[in-house]
Amino acid sequence: MNWKFIFVFLCVCIIETDLAAQYTMKGKVLDNKLQPVEFSNVVLYKNSDSVMVSHAITDAEGQFAITSQSLDECYITASFIGYITYTSKPLKVSKNFTLDDIILSEDTQILEGVTVTAKKRFVEQHADKMVINPEASITMASENILDVLSKSPGVVVDKDGNISVKGKSGISVLIDNKPTRLSGEQLAAMLRNMQSTSIERIEIIENPPARYDAEGSSGIINIKTKQGAMQGWNGSVTTGVQYSERFRNNNGLDLNYRNEKWNFYGNFYGGFNNMENTIDLKRKFEDGTLFKEYGENESKNNYGGGKIGADYRLHKNHVIGVMGRYGFWDWNGGNQLINTDISKNDIVYQREKTNSKPTEDGFDINVNLNYRWDIDSTSNLTVDLDYARYKYNSETNMNTGYEPFRNPYITLNKQNSQTDIYSFKVDYENSLTDKTKLSAGLKFSKVDISSGSFFREKDSIGNWYDTRGMSNDYDYKENINAAYLSVNHSFTPSFDIQAGLRAEQTIMKGYNITIDSLNKRRYINLFPTLFASKKFTDNHQLTASYSYRIGRPNYWLLNPFIWMLNPYTYNQGNPDLQPQFTHSVKLSYTLMQKYILSAGYSVTDEQYTQVFRQDDETKITVIGWENLSKTDNMDLTLVVPVEFTNWWKMNADMTLFYVRYKSPLYGQTLDESQVSFRGNMTHTVTLPKDWSVELFGWYQSETVYGMGHFDARGSVDIGVQKQLLNKKLTLKAGVTDVFNTLSNDYHFNYDNLDVVGKQGFDSRRFRINLTWRFGNEKLRPIRQRSSGADEEASRAGK
Repeated sequence: MNWKFIFVFLCVCIIETDLAAQYTMKGKVLDNKLQPVEFSNVVLYKNSDSVMVSHAITDAEGQFAITSQSLDECYITASFIGYITYTSKPLKVSKNFTLDDIILSEDTQILEGVTVTAKKRFVEQHADKMVINPEASITMASENILDVLSKSPGVVVDKDGNISVKGKSGISVLIDNKPTRLSGEQLAAMLRNMQSTSIERIEIIENPPARYDAEGSSGIINIKTKQGAMQGWNGSVTTGVQYSERFRNNNGLDLNYRNEKWNFYGNFYGGFNNMENTIDLKRKFEDGTLFKEYGENESKNNYGGGKIGADYRLHKNHVIGVMGRYGFWDWNGGNQLINTDISKNDIVYQREKTNSKPTEDGFDINVNLNYRWDIDSTSNLTVDLDYARYKYNSETNMNTGYEPFRNPYITLNKQNSQTDIYSFKVDYENSLTDKTKLSAGLKFSKVDISSGSFFREKDSIGNWYDTRGMSNDYDYKENINAAYLSVNHSFTPSFDIQAGLRAEQTIMKGYNITIDSLNKRRYINLFPTLFASKKFTDNHQLTASYSYRIGRPNYWLLNPFIWMLNPYTYNQGNPDLQPQFTHSVKLSYTLMQKYILSAGYSVTDEQYTQVFRQDDETKITVIGWENLSKTDNMDLTLVVPVEFTNWWKMNADMTLFYVRYKSPLYGQTLDESQVSFRGNMTHTVTLPKDWSVELFGWYQSETVYGMGHFDARGSVDIGVQKQLLNKKLTLKAGVTDVFNTLSNDYHFNYDNLDVVGKQGFDSRRFRINLTWRFGNEKLRPIRQRSSGADEEASRAGK
């Protein structure tokens, strides 16, 4: 397929056939310390009648650009919360020009004793990304991040915690622009242990530009934790409880201190989850044998962590900062009981009862040193040094009894892994002209992983052996060296194109110590990105994008370990997995700056996918990973925010997507496809005396992932909010999954595999959450910063 032709065609669709004479006014808004004021509102008015002509919002550098058919007789205003509104003198302009810097003065009278609040929508659609604001939702209070993602537009979280967007897997998950360094089960565990109260926003970027690592064939999810923007001391304390079959608790603390030179910040969270889960599984075999498995377990999970950091302004153009993040969890699976009936011709000839006692614990620590140099008003340089360590341990004792009686099957499985990551990154930006901006950068990263698996089974006289050869030691090393160049050019005031190219060299070595087997690879790839945006009027805008990305297998998937889930189900990694490569195009139309219709198409080669292989003789199913030759994805998304009245607002989004997997697999041809629908709707009603009510519902039709189909699911949540003590104290209460409809139902039917399953959990929960804000709430702009390890951590495993 000619991808260049497709993108050129999309760009042609954007350009007007008749370009009217348009002019642009550019400038920068600063505070009285000459620091950028992000999100300030700049408005252009006619001199004659003060009618608004156009407006713009400043970016992270305080820059803005206003486009209009004419700037002949006009004036502008610039405003932001906590600052005196700036009004220019009358302007008479006939050509494009750049204003002198606008300096906003703090309004100390207004700020004294005033609480600054901002009303956001739960979902905000931008031209290049979707932003989720958990705190904007009443029903999301006390929810964990995995639950928030599962209720986000186009995002699907399956029964194992794997995340996909619009039917596409291979998402790279970052926290504060840093890789999570976890995958699969561990990533799901970490996200379940992070509460929405500690999160500022979640960014879903389907086609990231060249400055981001090429990892993440379906894009990236960037979770931004809170960092105070107020001057002086301030912060908030949060506590909450939930109850279903058992209690859960979550707590959080945010602190910030800021003055002219220093900014100290930190947020901390912790709590516990008591959970109950059930599983109901049927497996049919070609000889007529039927396995019926039913299990239930109660588990307890303690978790905690936080982030702490400081920025120091060495000079007005030099800032240095250090940031650290730590998280831990300690999970006790209790007594997991699975009852298995084995029958043939409707006659049960054997019953088995498996009792397992799994435990897990782990931690992650990330340290970042950051330096920014604002060289002049048009260029800057940023340097990041990163170190991260991830540690994981697990132990499972399993005992299976039989009826009719025979010797029980007893096993012990221990696993551990340690991942160390080192990263250096430098980014440079330069506005070459008022129409052209250049970005370039380098990155070097190194990953060291050591992991081990210890397996024993007890014989009839009490001796322990590893007769299956499942014990193993494995080391993995990887270096990725990257460079990128990106150029953004405005051909006209309303038509921009950004083109980027990223080169990445990958050097990896996996060594199986137990069997003395070495697997080495070395490859170089180029990843182009293209973006185009055309603003026809203030109410009509069209954007197009193209990206080519890589999805490297998560480190744990390359580990050849076998680990037992129960006597008939094993997991196993695949050291021969190859990276997957994805071409993606997207076209998006924005109406009146709030209604959005977008369409996308992507094709992935060598997609690595979870597969199941069944041995009819032993009745054992092995869950592994294989590369499929091709996967196609198409999607259509509509975002519709509606304000019925000033007290009743609705936000709805709908995504229709098609997924097809086609590839040779196990001597046959896997050809699975599905058209799916995902919809979310939120109604928010504002009542007198600082009361508000929110109703949230979502529905996901049947989806396909590899050889598996997942049934339709959805839920309805309701919540109420009350603001107290001059809006310093916020009370949120509600019910999650009111009608108790959430469960994970699935079926697999391929080759000799015929499985129907259902996974249930205590999803209907009653919850209450309290947040108290304290200290000074005088706004100052936040320093925008990122860190270097943007990709590696999203691939680490247990």
